[in-house]
Amino acid sequence: MLVPIAGSGYNFRQFFNAYRTALTAEYLDRLDVDFDGAVSRIESAAPIYSGAVKMTELPIRATFELVRELSEFFPQGYISLDRDEAVFLFLQGHAAMITTGSWDYKSLGVQSEFDIAVTEIPLPSKDSPRYGPYVAGAETEAGLEGGFPMAITKISRHPELALDFLQYASSLKKNEELNRAMYWLPVIRGAEPREDLKPFAPRIEGYSASIEYEGPGVELAYGQTSVLYFSGKIDYEEFVTELMKAYRRESAMGVYEYVTNNEQTLIQQMRFAALRRADMAGAQGAGAALTGDSATQYKRIMEAYVAQLGTHGNDMRVWTRHSEAAAEQAD
Repeated sequence: MLVPIAGSGYNFRQFFNAYRTALTAEYLDRLDVDFDGAVSRIESAAPIYSGAVKMTELPIRATFELVRELSEFFPQGYISLDRDEAVFLFLQGHAAMITTGSWDYKSLGVQSEFDIAVTEIPLPSKDSPRYGPYVAGAETEAGLEGGFPMAITKISRHPELALDFLQYASSLKKNEELNRAMYWLPVIRGAEPREDLKPFAPRIEGYSASIEYEGPGVELAYGQTSVLYFSGKIDYEEFVTELMKAYRRESAMGVYEYVTNNEQTLIQQMRFAALRRADMAGAQGAGAALTGDSATQYKRIMEAYVAQLGTHGNDMRVWTRHSEAAAEQAD
């Protein structure tokens, strides 16, 4: 039996994320309170919790309805399938297409007995009477990161030579050669990918992902109710009702744990920064044993700390404002 799409829980999310961005891009202006070009989990969850953003708003509803409509072209029971099962379905010729990335391109080409073509996930036309009014465009991939870890062991007899080799391997020309041989996209600016990998090159122009529905503490309830909706066992109104019950029941504790974990991360970053500062001052010890330029490491750690501290402070203000608004409505 041939199905149009080799869907699974893994592949399904790629479709959902693409359509979420395309249909709800306008929410970035509403929710990005600190103007950092992204919407944090709290910036999404707080207005949903307070009712400032309603799950029944047309672009949000259209996103879920579009993905539910698309899921009719997945194999039956796709949510319970994993990524490998979807790949097997595709390779056996039982599915016409699969969503994946450049990391699978080489292996799919070697294992398949048919030609493979690459295209982007299609978006609804703006002429579509049902979804067109909400379609802004594709999601930007300008913020994607790539690469694979390279390190020098603490017991290396010649760390200087090892570092020199790693710098050589990650230079423009050699990074290009290495990634061509491995069928990966290069990450060094100016390096060219293989011709057949160019369709996977990141899309620079586009829209940022603008809203998340899995607020802190609501992840389990969202996962359970969304599966029921996408599988056709409940309608959209039932899905929203159950999800909002979870928001009212779980959000307070979920946000508390989320904020506490972020604070622990900030403390850990400051500890790492202190080690790097000690290295810069010539101190000996555990921090000095680590390889790398301590000044550069210290700068990067502090940049990450400042950015996360800003997001943390913004999240606290956003949640306080919306939770107070929700309390007033309850009174």
